[in-house]
Amino acid sequence: MEFSDTGNRAIINLVSNIPFAIGYMILPIYAYHIRNWSNLQLAFSISTLVLISYFWLLPNSPRWLAVKGRETEALEILNNVAKINRKPKPDQLELTVILKSCKDEEISNANQSNISTLGSICQTFKNIGNGYMNLVRNRELRKRSFLLWFVFISVTLVYYGLSFDTSFITRDPFILVFFGGLVELPGYLIMVPMATKWGRTNTVASSFFITGVVCLIVVVTPQDYESLRVFFAMVGKLFISGSFAVIYLLAAELYPTSERVTGLGCASLIGRFGAIAAPYIVDMTRAVYSDFPRIIFSVTGIIAGLVTLFLPETKDTELLDSMRNLERQASIIEGNAPITKIVRRFSQPRVDSSISNPQNDSTEVHNV
Repeated sequence: MEFSDTGNRAIINLVSNIPFAIGYMILPIYAYHIRNWSNLQLAFSISTLVLISYFWLLPNSPRWLAVKGRETEALEILNNVAKINRKPKPDQLELTVILKSCKDEEISNANQSNISTLGSICQTFKNIGNGYMNLVRNRELRKRSFLLWFVFISVTLVYYGLSFDTSFITRDPFILVFFGGLVELPGYLIMVPMATKWGRTNTVASSFFITGVVCLIVVVTPQDYESLRVFFAMVGKLFISGSFAVIYLLAAELYPTSERVTGLGCASLIGRFGAIAAPYIVDMTRAVYSDFPRIIFSVTGIIAGLVTLFLPETKDTELLDSMRNLERQASIIEGNAPITKIVRRFSQPRVDSSISNPQNDSTEVHNV
């Protein structure tokens, strides 16, 4: 995402989730042919070994390297990008000045100093701890982090809850998992124009609302209309899957480059508490009432949609590089929050048009 421009960030981020759905559909194919669980786990593990090659194939983000003060490496990668894209080589002096301007003044020079191996390890752990503390130390970042943590918990709870609560569709676990991944493909594709045109927060909030509403529709639909219940359950899975993808895009754009990896990792980690709770909610509440889990997921989705409206809109905004830029642009971005626009719209005093328009007065006088 840090390689793309402002207009293509949504497309690149959301389309990159399609392989996740494809892997989702491949999983039951593995399980169908490998029935022993230990061999199945071994097959999954061997398949992921190819990802080790990414260590050499994927370059570092030039933006991140610039923030860390490694301008030479960033310059080399950008020149390589221009060569691959068959673009003219950028002016080296001008590009170096731009890269140096991205450097975060808060980054320590520990990596550039000649220290012992033990001291380097201790400094690394200290930097990791400072990175997590920065998420709650800064007022603006703390507010964004708390809101994102709640949204991440909600989306994982609803996503995995609906995945576990769709066993009524078919008793064949292989078909069930395959269709669970298949329904996510249109979800990711639908989110591309929505996030590009309407914005990230509006897309996430509306997806939460739609998921909550269709879950309620499933609850009130009689058991005799099984096909209708299955249809609305799949619609809910579609939109919560798309929302899951857009949330990662929104979170990445809300955090500055210096804290982006830490912020996303922490939000994803905290969000897993929702995934942990999901199967227990499905199994324990279903014993009380068969549709009780869907009621919980519906209420959670609607509340999460309302909370999302408090997050600032990041559509058409440049990625922040440092905490310095975060504070500088906070007031501008904050005004783009959907809830701020709603409050501003209803808080503006309504002026009588007959008083504010002088042409009406002149017309009345002329008529008299």
